[in-house]
Amino acid sequence: MSILRKRNKNDAFTEYTCSIRFLDDSETTQLTFKKDTLGHWLFDQVCEKLNLVEKDYFGLRYVDTENQRHWLDPLKPVYKQLKGLSKMVLCFRVKFYPEDPMKLHEEITRYYLFLQLRRDLHHGRLLCSPEESIQLAAYIIQSEVGDYDPQDHPIGYVSSFKMLPKQTPRLEEKITEAHKALAGKVPSECEASFLKKAASMDTYGVDPHQVKDQKGDPLYLGVTHLGVMTFRGNRRTQLFKWNQIKRLAYEGKVFIINYSNSEDDSAGSKKVSESLDISIYHILGPVKHQAVGYKCQTAAAAKYLWRCSVEQQLFFTLSSSATAPKIRSGGSLFSRGSKFRFSGRCQNEAYEASGNIRRAEPPFARASSLPNVSKKNNPGLVKNNTMRNSQASSSFKEDRRQFNVYLARGRNKE
Repeated sequence: MSILRKRNKNDAFTEYTCSIRFLDDSETTQLTFKKDTLGHWLFDQVCEKLNLVEKDYFGLRYVDTENQRHWLDPLKPVYKQLKGLSKMVLCFRVKFYPEDPMKLHEEITRYYLFLQLRRDLHHGRLLCSPEESIQLAAYIIQSEVGDYDPQDHPIGYVSSFKMLPKQTPRLEEKITEAHKALAGKVPSECEASFLKKAASMDTYGVDPHQVKDQKGDPLYLGVTHLGVMTFRGNRRTQLFKWNQIKRLAYEGKVFIINYSNSEDDSAGSKKVSESLDISIYHILGPVKHQAVGYKCQTAAAAKYLWRCSVEQQLFFTLSSSATAPKIRSGGSLFSRGSKFRFSGRCQNEAYEASGNIRRAEPPFARASSLPNVSKKNNPGLVKNNTMRNSQASSSFKEDRRQFNVYLARGRNKE
């Protein structure tokens, strides 16, 4: 006989408060919800605050009490997912990096993607050569402060922008030269060039998952629109394309890829020596394809990697979300496995929906990456005023004035 907990009649009216952090690290926004409020309601409220309609590429992420990250499930109650946390904090982030950023219809959507990639560059997730990092940094500066002016931009001004994991004086000198070459470019042009260049890189959209190979040596897995890839240091060592992958699963701490090894698949033709040897794995049933496994730090990390991979595969490969299959990670004698249900639109449907947008370009203000500049009282960047490209050059004057004040303060502190 099961014992049911009697629900307090006041539970349905109890309100909880969570904080939302935005891509520009602006002040957090507080939202209230009830015990039975579903994740999609909270996400919709955030997108409404951001004036964002192309929202299929974004999500809300949080960290649980075991320091494991999760994406907020839109189909489950928010309280059930966040309960137990001392502080209910969620971060608005890009969840699916579009294969072609320029297919995003609205400039504001592309700007939020630009902010995410700027974060990725700063935190070392978007790996690039010195030449590429110089060009990307120059796009950021031109977008924020406009044309180079020796009176407004004294020697060393680049060091005030924290754009790269390691900014050496020599690198900053080259960024200055690249910035000078972008004279006349307005913010939207710089951001578009930034997006195109970033999208061509191996680590575009990669959120690295730390795993170990059969020797116990660390490497990273990344999941993008291309498939699942492995990295050693800053070098990509393998790519399992989505059309190669036949099944994804996890068992305990091991994340498993069941894939085909056709001769015309260059990525699959490589011998897998960095994975665990699990050519016969009972949870996969009869072995029809090759299987490789990677050991995660915890079972929760393996499950998270599995969910991320399955969701990315469905988003980028489905022609219609209506055809999404019910996914289950194979269980064993000691576990029932996990289920996954895809929700929302796939990329193909998101592209189609973008083409049907008829509203005028929404107004928004660009935030500065400099401390205390254009961020106060600016949650989510959206304001009632707009920065139109035709007026962009003159609109930089106030930013330049604040920039010079910031530099002066820095010199005074020294």
